[in-house]
Amino acid sequence: MMAASCGKENVPDEPVVPMKAVVYAVGQEIVPGAGFYYASIWKDGVRTRLSDGTYDAFCNGVYADGDNVYIVGCEATGDLVDDGYYDPYQQNVGVMWNFKVGDEANAIKTTLSDGKYSTSPLAATVCGGKVYVAGFDSPSYDRRAIMWEDGQIKYLTDGTTDALAYCIYSDGKDVYVGGYVQSADDSSYGVATIWKNGVAQNLTDGKSLAKVNAIYVDGGKVYAAGAEREKSENWRGVLWIDGVAQYFTEVCGTEVTGLYVKDGKWIVEGNMTDDNSDIHPYIWTAEGAELVSDVQMCQGLGLAVDEDDVYVAGTALTGYDEDYNTLFKGYLWKNGEVQALETDSEDFSLWDVTCAYVPEQ
Repeated sequence: MMAASCGKENVPDEPVVPMKAVVYAVGQEIVPGAGFYYASIWKDGVRTRLSDGTYDAFCNGVYADGDNVYIVGCEATGDLVDDGYYDPYQQNVGVMWNFKVGDEANAIKTTLSDGKYSTSPLAATVCGGKVYVAGFDSPSYDRRAIMWEDGQIKYLTDGTTDALAYCIYSDGKDVYVGGYVQSADDSSYGVATIWKNGVAQNLTDGKSLAKVNAIYVDGGKVYAAGAEREKSENWRGVLWIDGVAQYFTEVCGTEVTGLYVKDGKWIVEGNMTDDNSDIHPYIWTAEGAELVSDVQMCQGLGLAVDEDDVYVAGTALTGYDEDYNTLFKGYLWKNGEVQALETDSEDFSLWDVTCAYVPEQ
């Protein structure tokens, strides 16, 4: 009788653990009677506040690495500014909160700036065990694009011209930041830019105003979605694939805030202005445009995809209070259907959405 082999070819396959998506939407909710906001998150519609309501705070972006969740935003706890034109206010300090799914109440906060200048972290990702964040600060009129690596600032631009970093993505080996850099020859123009591992790559020639708002890597190709406009014209949506541009809207006032690609099929998310100057959330694919909702004056601000389910976060301008302060209402749509969100106020906003994953029970 032949002895059974113990070679690697007979090692049984690891069992596949079924996973389920946990949906996180992030934004802000008004502190009653205070005139400023809690930094708030919603896990499958259930709210958790990340700030205590003693100062203004808000969440800009969210990223999930499995069951680890990273949220970036701002707290108005920096240096006091009293310029004589406005009521005194405190600079925005960049912060990041992180926690595991189910442990939202014990989120760990990391401060990303010292409060000297207003700082805005907008998006996060993870690569090689390190956490990367994209954003900008405002030491003067001209802003500086920033990438943080495990909390350490790495300036992508030097502040001699205006620049913004809007988004960040990693394919597991490289880190891509997307944004824009003001043209040196004409301040009304800007170059759509990708920084790969900190090195700038220009997507436009500086003869228009263009920006990258979302990045994705699929099949070895780099997809960058954003918008571009000529002087005195409105924005049109553009998708660059390995640097080659294709336009997916006409000149109609298009803003991009999300991108997802799988097997070469892409979904772009954002908002578009119609002929009546009303704003609506949209998603675009190679097949065309799809209206997410007919809610008026509503921006699409975040995208998450879980297999066949498409989630869009958005915020609508709903009116003004008795002191003429603007009022907003956040929305989360799943395949176009509004999802329930726990709130104590009708004045709240959503700025981003993602899916974390945990084993099915």
